[in-house]
Amino acid sequence: MPIVNFLFEKEKDAWNIWNGVNEKIRRFGNPIISPKITAAIKDKFLEESIPEIKRINQTIYDSGLIENFIESLQKSWEKIEKEFFRRIETITGKNFNGDVSCFITTIGTCPYNPKERWFMSSLLYNLPKSVVSIGHELLHIHFHDYYFEDIEKQIGTEKTHDLREALTVLLNLEFKDLLIGFDEGYEQHRELREFIIQEWKKEKNFDKLLEKCIVKLCKTNDFIKK
Repeated sequence: MPIVNFLFEKEKDAWNIWNGVNEKIRRFGNPIISPKITAAIKDKFLEESIPEIKRINQTIYDSGLIENFIESLQKSWEKIEKEFFRRIETITGKNFNGDVSCFITTIGTCPYNPKERWFMSSLLYNLPKSVVSIGHELLHIHFHDYYFEDIEKQIGTEKTHDLREALTVLLNLEFKDLLIGFDEGYEQHRELREFIIQEWKKEKNFDKLLEKCIVKLCKTNDFIKK
């Protein structure tokens, strides 16, 4: 059974902050980053920004909060880990492809990398929200492993990302007893999430659900309000 490894690296946190300030990767929502850091690294190269981010964040890095957070989050996740992965595999009919790393970040934006098999969780989240965020990112990685490339050929990159993001509403239906917290999603995906809930309740077949979503996304843009 796969496991989630919980880690913290200053360099990776600094990279995420730099990305958030300079908008180098696709994001839903806006990261909240201190004006001091923003002023120090805006429009600067990553290599020159990392030492400055580390210097500004040194207090929090030395506080012990990150280590305590990792310990609490790991204990909370380990209680449900096996059942979570079992349900993903039952719902989709596909095995989850190996272990994943969860890197803690000090800002409220949590990217992921399906190829390198890691994602981020925020120190700013409370524990219930953090546990939900783990489930959220694991669903993303599983979607990339088996579905993203094929669906992208049918409906394009943007709509495939929107579908990938909206599908996390299933956490509120099939994992709510494990996660306790609630997957809120984003306003621009609200109608697509409602459609997914409606169709899932009619028939709990993941492949057919994807087919229905693809048809809807092909026919109309009403479900994705940019």
